[in-house]
Amino acid sequence: MKITFASSKILLSKLFPLLIILLVSGCTFERCENLLKADFSSATPGADPDLTLAGDPVGDQIWYSRERGPELKISSDKQLNYKSVYDSWPQYLGFYPKSVIIDRPIYYYWNATPSISGVPLIVFFGDGHFGAFGGIKYDTDGKVKIRASATDDDYVNLGSYTNGSAHTIWIRYDPSARSYRVKITPASGEAIDSGERPLIGTVPTESTYPAIYFRYPGEEDRYKGAQDSQYKIKFIYVNKKEPK
Repeated sequence: MKITFASSKILLSKLFPLLIILLVSGCTFERCENLLKADFSSATPGADPDLTLAGDPVGDQIWYSRERGPELKISSDKQLNYKSVYDSWPQYLGFYPKSVIIDRPIYYYWNATPSISGVPLIVFFGDGHFGAFGGIKYDTDGKVKIRASATDDDYVNLGSYTNGSAHTIWIRYDPSARSYRVKITPASGEAIDSGERPLIGTVPTESTYPAIYFRYPGEEDRYKGAQDSQYKIKFIYVNKKEPK
C-alpha cells in the first residue's frame, strides 16, 4: 500500500489521542509490562511491611492471612523476613499483581535467602483465589522440589538449596502452552532448571490476578514443636516481560 502525506496525517490524527492517554496515565510500554513490584531495600528495619506497595504499578499489593506480628517484619538488612508460626490458622503470604488479561506468559522473579528448619515452605502461583497452577517446596531435608500433580503433597526433587545462602528464582507461567518452568540461580554453585512442566490445575478463563503465595503448613499437628523456619525476600517482581 502506498503511503501518502495525506494518509500519514490521518493515521497520526487517530494515534494522537491514544498517545495523549498513555502520556497522561504515565503508562509507557515497559511500565505497563510491570504487574507487581515489591522492593524492600528502602524499608525501615524492624517495621511492618507496606502491604499497599505504593508507587508504580498501581493496584498491586501484599496480602497476609493473619494479623501481622513478629513473624512478618523488615529485617536488619532490609529484607522481608517471613517466619513460620505454629497455630491453627493457616499462614499464607500472598503477592497480588494488578488485574490483567493473561494472554501471554507471566514471569515471577525474586531474590531470597532460605533458612528452613522444622517447617517446609511451599511456594505456588495461581488464580488469586488459592487455586494453584504450579509451584515448588523448600523441604526440611535441604531439597527444593517441584509440584508434580494436583495432589497436595505430590512433589519431585529438583535439586538442593543452602540455608543462609541467597539465590534468585525465576518462574515462567505460559497459559497458552499450559506449562511452567522454574530456574533457581544461587550466588555460587550449580543452577537448577526444571524444564517445561505441565500446569497442575484447571486455569479459569476469567483469571486476571496471577498471584504468587508463600505458605508454611505450620497449622498441621506434625509440625507442632518444630523449630521455626524463615525466608527473607529482598525483592519480588511479576511481569509480562521476561526480566533481564
